Amino acid sequence: MGIDEEIKKLDTSNQGLKVILENLDEQLSDIRSDPRLEGLVDDLENLFYA
Repeated sequence: MGIDEEIKKLDTSNQGLKVILENLDEQLSDIRSDPRLEGLVDDLENLFYA
């Protein structure tokens, strides 16, 4: 039963990560619009998609 619980935890974690990645562009839009932070968004996107 312990393995089943761990699999459920991993599934829940994976679902959370999918939501984050699906909304990443929206979440980074404010940063992208700030010229002082140019290049930071690219680095963050590379980090999330690695």
